[in-house]
Amino acid sequence: MQGTLSKQTIGVVGSGSEEHEDHARAVGEILADLGVNLLTGGGRGVMTAVSRAFTQRRGRRGICIGIIPCASEADRVTPKPGYPNEFVELAVYTHLPYSGPQGTHDLSRNHINILSCVAVIALPGELGTAAEVSLAIRYNRPVIVFSRDPGMVRHFPSSVRRVTSIDDVREFLRAHIDDYDFIAPGDVGEWRAYHDIRRRVLFEARGRFGVYDDTRPEETASGHHPRLLLHRGDPVGVIRIDIEGTTAIFRRVAVRSDAQRLGHGRALLSLAQRFAQAEGCSRLLSHVALDAVGFYRKCGFASEHEDGGEPSGRESVVMTKRLQP
Repeated sequence: MQGTLSKQTIGVVGSGSEEHEDHARAVGEILADLGVNLLTGGGRGVMTAVSRAFTQRRGRRGICIGIIPCASEADRVTPKPGYPNEFVELAVYTHLPYSGPQGTHDLSRNHINILSCVAVIALPGELGTAAEVSLAIRYNRPVIVFSRDPGMVRHFPSSVRRVTSIDDVREFLRAHIDDYDFIAPGDVGEWRAYHDIRRRVLFEARGRFGVYDDTRPEETASGHHPRLLLHRGDPVGVIRIDIEGTTAIFRRVAVRSDAQRLGHGRALLSLAQRFAQAEGCSRLLSHVALDAVGFYRKCGFASEHEDGGEPSGRESVVMTKRLQP
């Protein structure tokens, strides 16, 4: 299964000769499930094992990236023999030959490996792996060492946290991966996801079939801001934010039916509020479906009816929220 490029990349470093299959497979599968890109040095050993597990994981979304060294200082054009391995989907070829004990040298691709990642996982390896861990410290990248045998990573920098459980690796990753992206639909696929969620949740789920129009000009009118909420790269929610003076009007708010009651709605409103504040708004307003009034109240909105009652015979309620300057 071919993945798609994610906005976040996790680096995995380790032995270039030993696969450490039990460690590498567990890490590769977790990264695939989290929807991030995997970046390695593109060679054998751990690099091959983790890339294999990642690319063969069903349902994964990110891609497998390999940073490839050149053959030698004298031959900067030819890739080093054996690179990239067969699981690399995006090979980045460099003019950098050094590795191993020279892994922190300016002519080592290890600098690119570390600087391209939001976090790094180190598996058992030799001096080259220890050098990459040192670079992660130098460049202030979150790094963790995963080895069930402490003796295999004794030569790694002592200041880096060691863990023996894959659950600890998962916890580390969740602490350093931003789960949500709040984006303006750009390409055809993003617009399709935007309209699909609106049509299915706001129209078809309410028995209104064949009436949704995805060509209405309001979506791209001046002051109107359609937004798509991605959770680990997966489209889960939509909203359109219309700015009128200092008021932001939340329209057509919807979370995908199979993703409801998982916290995505609260995240959607929070990110929309942040957007409104950045636009200079001091008030939020939304026409809220009756079955969602309680949820909006929990998010700080209030009905415009002072007694808290809802008018009968109406499908929605006007709710507002004042924003702190």
